[in-house]
Amino acid sequence: MIAQGILESVKAVNGDVQDASKVMPPSRRVKVPNAPAGPVEPDETANAVHNISIKKVERLGGDLQNTAIYTYPHVPHFWKFNKEECL
Repeated sequence: MIAQGILESVKAVNGDVQDASKVMPPSRRVKVPNAPAGPVEPDETANAVHNISIKKVERLGGDLQNTAIYTYPHVPHFWKFNKEECL
């Protein structure tokens, strides 16, 4: 996911990564719709909004694996809490 975000930021500035003041604004707007755990996008404070999965470990065919038992979609950095109070 991080590599996808970096790639999209570099594309947004047409490869001109020498000046951080040009690269940072687009990097704070990068949306990665096809990240492995689901879509990721920044909120207004540049924190990730993404899916959070609750998983359990179970044995399947002799191997252990993580199995998602519930996914909270589109979870912001501050979740259900008041952003101003957290900051």
